[in-house]
Amino acid sequence: MYNVRFGVGIGDEVGIVDIEVAKLIADGRVSHTKKDIVIEDEDGNEIFRRKWCNIQYVPAHHNYDNPILLGVFGFYTDWE
Repeated sequence: MYNVRFGVGIGDEVGIVDIEVAKLIADGRVSHTKKDIVIEDEDGNEIFRRKWCNIQYVPAHHNYDNPILLGVFGFYTDWE
């Protein structure tokens, strides 16, 4: 089982059976929280993280395959 933590204390998703589904849920619920998104296993161990970057994404300066862009507010990096 996996849990998605959005870093704000509410709205987390818990008990997801498949890690790829957890990633899809997390990506679909991205918002401008200025917090990293973390996927944990059922024991609370971090499995994946999308880091929040509080700057506008510029392809010439940032090298990510699948960032989530939030315009001038910033972006989330690839899953690490």
